[in-house]
Amino acid sequence: MPTPPTSADAPSGTSRRLAMGITLVLLMALGAATAAMLRGEDEPPAPPRRTVSERARDADPGGCGMPDPDNPADITIELDGGVLDFGDVEQGARETREVTFRSSGRGPLCIHDVRSGCGCFLAALDPPDKLRFEPGETGRVTITMNSDHREGDTHKNVTLYTNRLRGGPVLVRCRANVVKGLILVESAARFRPVARGAPSEAPLTLYTPKEEGPFEITGIQGTRPGPDGKTVPYTFTTEVIDDPNLFKLRLVIMHPGLAEVGGSQDAIRIKTSHPGRGEITINSYLQVVERIKPSVRSVSLGLVGPGRDGKPVRVWFRPGVADLSFRLVAAYLEPMPARDEPADGLGFIATMGTDERGAYVDLRHDGRARRPGLHEAMLVVTTDDAQQRQIRIPVRAEER
Repeated sequence: MPTPPTSADAPSGTSRRLAMGITLVLLMALGAATAAMLRGEDEPPAPPRRTVSERARDADPGGCGMPDPDNPADITIELDGGVLDFGDVEQGARETREVTFRSSGRGPLCIHDVRSGCGCFLAALDPPDKLRFEPGETGRVTITMNSDHREGDTHKNVTLYTNRLRGGPVLVRCRANVVKGLILVESAARFRPVARGAPSEAPLTLYTPKEEGPFEITGIQGTRPGPDGKTVPYTFTTEVIDDPNLFKLRLVIMHPGLAEVGGSQDAIRIKTSHPGRGEITINSYLQVVERIKPSVRSVSLGLVGPGRDGKPVRVWFRPGVADLSFRLVAAYLEPMPARDEPADGLGFIATMGTDERGAYVDLRHDGRARRPGLHEAMLVVTTDDAQQRQIRIPVRAEER
């Protein structure tokens, strides 16, 4: 005998009413369609299929978005030899040329973007807000050659991104030969890294064509004040370099040095007697480093304790400046500043060593049990270098 449904299995009154309502709506729709067929009425005609071009115009009435394959855009640029040639120019000069293009397709040409491959050729539409060109219409791109910190033959591309379907972006090849006037070969004055308080030098080379005659360096001036509010008091030396075609000068700028470790930047003005270029501004960079550089600034041994000694952590010590020879004299541990040494000891052991790669100190836990928590100490390494007698590195471990 079947088991009667429980209250949990039986559908609720709300569910029954909802199902009956849906069924009634479907029956009414089916009846209406059957009646229309019996009366001979046809369904409303489907809208005609639109072409890709029509959909493109509807999606973007201005014609500068979706390309139109039925009325494609195209662009024509005419340059002698296919290159915009600025010819021989002076370093530090800025010269501007105009490039004319024509919308040569059946549809409107749209310029989405103009980009240059470097800061030496700067390009822009003229006027900048004119982006759409009807078939047959012409436009202009202005290209400015910036020859700062450039030397010799320079080739770069200016790229026009358009809505044409074939051919991809349009390249305008640009060329300039920076050989006239006073030329500075280097793009920046890079002082060699030195220790704190030590002077440093930055060599530079300048030249002119022989027919322009000799020139002199008349002064060197820093422009950015330091922490004391004063600019760097640079000094310099010069030396003439023999060359059959050029008057060439070697300039060495000397920085007096800095008291703190870190980087320093400046914009240096080089003053000359050249009639066409009496002043050159060049960026400079100086890095002040420790004479002896540890491989890390702090050491963490992680979780330690009995049975958790693990491998020692090795700290390497290498020269931070050129031509430096040194030796580690001692390595020991002391309490952190303003702290007393715990009664059960600091908990770390330091061992010095050397191999073919240089000098090092190995740090490890002493393996003794201590109260849980963070334990810290200071590794002190002494050297035979007169200018950096001591190196201090914090050490920490977690006792569990």
